[in-house]
Amino acid sequence: MKRFYSIAIICLLFISFFSDDAEAQRRRRRGAYYNSSEFMYSLGATAVMPRYTDEFLKDSAEEYFGLTFSPRLNLIMGNEQSMSLALYMSLLYGEYLNKKGETKDLSYEIPFVINFNFGAGATHSAQSSLGGFLGLGYQFSNLYLLNPELFGQLLTNPNASPDDFGDIVSPMEGFYLNAGFRFAVGSGTGNIHAFMVNTKIENQKTYGLRFMYTFGDGRRY
Repeated sequence: MKRFYSIAIICLLFISFFSDDAEAQRRRRRGAYYNSSEFMYSLGATAVMPRYTDEFLKDSAEEYFGLTFSPRLNLIMGNEQSMSLALYMSLLYGEYLNKKGETKDLSYEIPFVINFNFGAGATHSAQSSLGGFLGLGYQFSNLYLLNPELFGQLLTNPNASPDDFGDIVSPMEGFYLNAGFRFAVGSGTGNIHAFMVNTKIENQKTYGLRFMYTFGDGRRY
């Protein structure tokens, strides 16, 4: 898994430093859509809110807060639309149990997402003052959440010991859906970004919000 993170980040940064000549860019931009790509990046704050439908754990969820850095690569672009690959790399703070049953307070979450962007912030040259995006991807994380099914099995096990509590958690990983809107701020755009993670944990869903600023300058190629 660590290898995946390294490869994905290196690929995004490596691609961003290639450049085409100006004439090639002009030829691509004559149509409604073109293949010339550009690199963008955002910085902001994140709130992650796990929620349970299981009655026993319904009121026991913690919230997690942190910072996000997001590199983004626009691959197919129109005047004010783009398809992009994005990473949302977040460092989170909030108490949780790891697999060893130890209490931790720092974690990360890294969704890898394909987004459709439109209007403000879709490309560096977009002129709209408002815009939005919709995307689907997969999230990796070392943040562990209580698994209601495993927790119930532990409570009904007469031979359970404190050492078994590390077995009742599962990672906050799964398919990731995000949507939101952008608005022009200075030379960049502000982002209000809602997301949901389908964590594979029965009776549990994770929701979240990101508030980010996308910088207006970047390298085209």
